[in-house]
Amino acid sequence: MRSEVSERKVPILGSDNVKETLDKYPFLKDVLVKLSPNFKRLLNPILYNTVARKVTFAQASKVAGVSLCEILHALNSALGLEEELLKYSPGCLESSDELSLSEEEERALGSVQVSEPEEDLLSLLGLSAPEREEERGKLQVTIQSATPVTYPLLVDLLRKEEFREKFSVSEIKVWKETEKHLAWIVQGKADLSFTSVLVMPRLYTRDVYMPAVLVWGNFHLISRKRISGFKDILGEEIYLPLFKEAPPAKITRYVITREGLSPDEFQFKFGNPFGRPEKIYRDLVDGKIENAVLREPEASYAVYELEKRGITYTDLPFHELIPDFNYPNAGIAFKGEFLREYPEEANFILELLRKGIDDLRDRSGDPKFIELLSKVMGVPEDLASLFLKRVNFRFLSGDELRDHLRKFFRMIYEIEENSERALRELDKLIAKFDFPSKNPA
Repeated sequence: MRSEVSERKVPILGSDNVKETLDKYPFLKDVLVKLSPNFKRLLNPILYNTVARKVTFAQASKVAGVSLCEILHALNSALGLEEELLKYSPGCLESSDELSLSEEEERALGSVQVSEPEEDLLSLLGLSAPEREEERGKLQVTIQSATPVTYPLLVDLLRKEEFREKFSVSEIKVWKETEKHLAWIVQGKADLSFTSVLVMPRLYTRDVYMPAVLVWGNFHLISRKRISGFKDILGEEIYLPLFKEAPPAKITRYVITREGLSPDEFQFKFGNPFGRPEKIYRDLVDGKIENAVLREPEASYAVYELEKRGITYTDLPFHELIPDFNYPNAGIAFKGEFLREYPEEANFILELLRKGIDDLRDRSGDPKFIELLSKVMGVPEDLASLFLKRVNFRFLSGDELRDHLRKFFRMIYEIEENSERALRELDKLIAKFDFPSKNPA
């Protein structure tokens, strides 16, 4: 490894200047071009010495149409600093500054693509915003989600008259890329966020709280042959989402260890720069790979396609491999300011979600609900129904939730290297699964 690379300790972040970084590490230009041919324009000698000198990687991601986290993981992986990058999350997502270019520079680059939420859920469901007169006396809320596994809860919540009588939804967005919705959390744009429990260690220093977990489990080992556990694919490749230090890989290593095996006996494979679940399930269905670990809804997508094609497969939920391992998947996070100012309203929303989870057990046979869910998910109605039947919804809050999460995070941290600080900070993290005090710390 180049000496200047080996000496670097701090990862490249979204706020770093493009030209200054590439001048120091010229070989990273090829990394960017592989991510997107749009970077070729920025690296043109004229633009490189004019535009690139005034933009950050956060801004460049908008020009290239590539997510910021994908860029940062690719660059830092080439520098051997991918694990260091995780320590700075979600700081790499905070930059929302706009490009400030001349008209000539914008024409040379092409149209600048600004990241916006992928879907407007109200429009998808055919629920137009209430008229202004009807808005009086209602509390306006902005809701978002990048967790498809919670879409049934979103659809159910929006359809409830009790919710619409009390709240006016100013915006509700679903994102296809988790890093984009994290930026909205960090910037305080969303009042409510349906998100993964495992983003909370990245947010526990922020004014964000998750008082309830709504979805549990939903990791699956899927193989294109008959197996009864990891022991039957010893030495084989297993494709996983994200990257080696991300939660899917950590949880998989734990389950393998609980089976009495060593993770070193398997070949974990990730994408470049990290594994996208949608690509992994397609490659599994197409026969390009044999084994994969997938979460919902991609696990349902894979099973659905394998069944349609008549392909032999095995679908093993992790909670069946390790019955006492019921890990938290997704919950609802609130902006701290919202919880302090509107605790009664927040509790009202939580109670609606609790009731909604009870109702979802009967929704798979409700044609209207399945029609709406299929619209939101962008999948056929029979696949939406299959997904709804497979997801493990359970509402948990209060001391019972915090006790469970303390055990869970301790387990996760104890199988990590260099986790001493995380263990020391565990009490602060667990406090985030509650309502805040009246005054933020």
